[in-house]
Amino acid sequence: MSTDAVQTILNNLSETERAVLRAALADEFFSNPEHAEIAKLAAQEGLSEAQFREHLETAEATIIDAVFPDDEEF
Repeated sequence: MSTDAVQTILNNLSETERAVLRAALADEFFSNPEHAEIAKLAAQEGLSEAQFREHLETAEATIIDAVFPDDEEF
């Protein structure tokens, strides 16, 4: 995937979605989810836990949909 394609995908995320994704990555959320402290991450971003999870799930879905469109097999 080209750098331009990645930038296009990231541009499709809201500012909050990008911030939440950055916070999750910085805290190693994806490599060590059992030790993730959602409450701490949410507080850092000024969000409730529910809001943090919602923005993170939306960001994940946007990225996955862009990488694996419905009409392509992987």
